[in-house]
Amino acid sequence: MRRIVAVLLLATRAAALRRRDRADEDADRRRVAVAFWGINRSLDKCWPSIKARILKPLERVGAVSVFFHTFDVKTASQLLGGVAAVPGAAPELALFRNQTNLVAWEVEDQAAFDATADFRAFLRARRANRLYDDATVRNLVRALHSLRAVTEIWTAHGPFDAVVYVRPDMHFATPIDAARVAALGPRELLTVDWGRDGGLNDRFAAGGPVAAAKFGRRLEKLGAYVASGLAIHAERFSYWAVSEMSWSVSSSPCGVRVRPDGSTPRYEEYVPCFDAAAAELA
Repeated sequence: MRRIVAVLLLATRAAALRRRDRADEDADRRRVAVAFWGINRSLDKCWPSIKARILKPLERVGAVSVFFHTFDVKTASQLLGGVAAVPGAAPELALFRNQTNLVAWEVEDQAAFDATADFRAFLRARRANRLYDDATVRNLVRALHSLRAVTEIWTAHGPFDAVVYVRPDMHFATPIDAARVAALGPRELLTVDWGRDGGLNDRFAAGGPVAAAKFGRRLEKLGAYVASGLAIHAERFSYWAVSEMSWSVSSSPCGVRVRPDGSTPRYEEYVPCFDAAAAELA
């Protein structure tokens, strides 16, 4: 009987140690928020690369929670002109619900936002940037609003150790440096060294919670930026907005924008991974 009791005690103690080891392991895992923002132009075509090269690497270093904000639209204007049909919010919500740890989301009526937003100062500020027509400026303001909205969503469900911002119309040809993201301090921001166009890439960023929140709320600084006389420009504004932050760059992940029809615009050729991405999308 004593032997049986001893064996039972040893088994109970071993089980307790295993539970404690798992608890310690869970405590060591970083809490990572992945925040999607902007219109769903081509998530169905970009999802395989996002899942394999953004989410999967992050899941190996932490517990990943997904958030998104988007506008409920059926068409969207394109850079350099034209309007295209887009999948919209419903497929995005369905995909994230089925294939991710979706925690919170918001779909906003773009017409209602446009009715209350004051675009006038921003439209005047495009005068020195001939690449941006009025539609492009409006899209930039909407995108920054979406970024700020998803920032408010993830901050309400924190705390998180790291935050990654991803656009749903990006095909990634190389994986995120998940270990580097996991090691970021609260006030450190990580962006990429491509797509800077004289400023700072505005398509991808990762950071500790303090830095990520500041990056996500850049719209609050856009008024001061244009009031200083600077021409509105996405990448140069990004650089201006984070100039007082601690930030660094990485070559990965590398990706290209994808149109609703699955094509990659030729003006993306400057991106280092353009050929690889275009081949995967073909």
